[in-house]
Amino acid sequence: MKAWTRWQDSSMKAWTRWQDWAKLVFGVILFLTPWIFGIAMYGSSSWNAWIVGVITVIVALWTLAQPDFAAAEWVSLVVGVWLFIAPWVLRFAGVTAAAWTAWIIGVLIVIAAAWVLAEMRNRQVKVTA
Repeated sequence: MKAWTRWQDSSMKAWTRWQDWAKLVFGVILFLTPWIFGIAMYGSSSWNAWIVGVITVIVALWTLAQPDFAAAEWVSLVVGVWLFIAPWVLRFAGVTAAAWTAWIIGVLIVIAAAWVLAEMRNRQVKVTA
């Protein structure tokens, strides 16, 4: 039980939560994908990747620096959902590399943000109990 408490406490220390580091990497990958896949000439998919990639990196740095700030995790969750639906909304679902990148990274961001939110909720429940 003591090891679990130590791990739980360390997950709320600045710059230590793996989910936030993962979101940072996802943001960088997303930003670079238009060039990696040679699809930078497709306007809406490229601009979406660049803008959402930068937002993801900024929010990941924010959550790394302030791990107890739940609003930033909700922003990450919304960004992940947007990224998942963007190929249909921005009409680039036919650009296979861009669409699959958005779908996969969007789901991964949602999973990472939801995981952290669940941990935060569990910690609050245990503190009040």
